[in-house]
Amino acid sequence: MAFDLNSIRTTGSAALPPRLVIHGPHGVGKSTFASQAPNPIFVPTEDGLDAIPVSAFPLCKVYAEVLDALRSLASGDHDYQTVVLDSADWLESLIWAHTAKVNGHETIEDFGYGKGYVLALEHWRKILSALDYLRTERRMGSIIICHTEIKRFDSPESDPYDRYQLKLNARASGVVQEWADIVGFANHRVVVKETDAGFNKKTRRGVSTGQRMLHLTERAAFQAKSRYELPESIMLSWSDYAKELTAAINSVRGTNQPTQETTES
Repeated sequence: MAFDLNSIRTTGSAALPPRLVIHGPHGVGKSTFASQAPNPIFVPTEDGLDAIPVSAFPLCKVYAEVLDALRSLASGDHDYQTVVLDSADWLESLIWAHTAKVNGHETIEDFGYGKGYVLALEHWRKILSALDYLRTERRMGSIIICHTEIKRFDSPESDPYDRYQLKLNARASGVVQEWADIVGFANHRVVVKETDAGFNKKTRRGVSTGQRMLHLTERAAFQAKSRYELPESIMLSWSDYAKELTAAINSVRGTNQPTQETTES
């Protein structure tokens, strides 16, 4: 394809729904948050949706079933507006099993020297490509839910420290985060209180406020990012998220009109 000056376009005005990755500890409310997105359809790779009234495919037990679900959304007649993969870390185990099988191995570790994890990225990219197709051709938003883990981060600018990270192989985590427009970290809001322990001693302990937060800006304690001008943290509420996202998108477009992708439910 030849390029010339007539092919130049202004970016930032396309009305494509954002690609969201949300990670956090078990039970914080990630799936509940995603269930409040515009007309969602879940592609489950783990049990746990029984307590949430949502539309969902049957539990995917192999990698091919995940692709089949996405293909059916691409070709079928439906009015779903958001596809939710729940969850990425369970999907990763299916990808590993598939990668090993098609290469004649029992497990992903049988390749040696991390080669299996590199080959697995091909299948991650197929999933992300399918989600991108749904985004551009069917105008569907994507939400990938992932559990979190605390791992040591070797920073080139400071001593190593622990932080919350996506519970994925490092290579896969990088691919998924690069693909995403927004990576949010969901967690309970905790405050530290100091109490008198007697004998002129003080003790400090964390106390939960009962609030659940969605953090949208990277911090030393957790992974997060946004390609939009969003607040650093908001309540873990789809209405709050949609309100802030709509304002950010409208700011780029230069309009005050709400966007269909973020406000419909």
